[in-house]
Amino acid sequence: MTPGASVIWTRSRREPDLTPAIRRWFADSGFTEDHFDAPEGALFSVGVHRLASDLPPADSPADRHLFRFV
Repeated sequence: MTPGASVIWTRSRREPDLTPAIRRWFADSGFTEDHFDAPEGALFSVGVHRLASDLPPADSPADRHLFRFV
């Protein structure tokens, strides 16, 4: 991944709400949270995280894919 690359993600906040864990996973993987929006009374959320490090996480190969679109 390229340093400064951004990931925009969406997630429902229905129970169990995994958004706190997802935000932590990004932080633990070297990403900085640029934005997180979870409107009051809505079940959706949107997050934007930016890769802050120029090195991939130590436990993952540099060519690791985070997502696959089909």
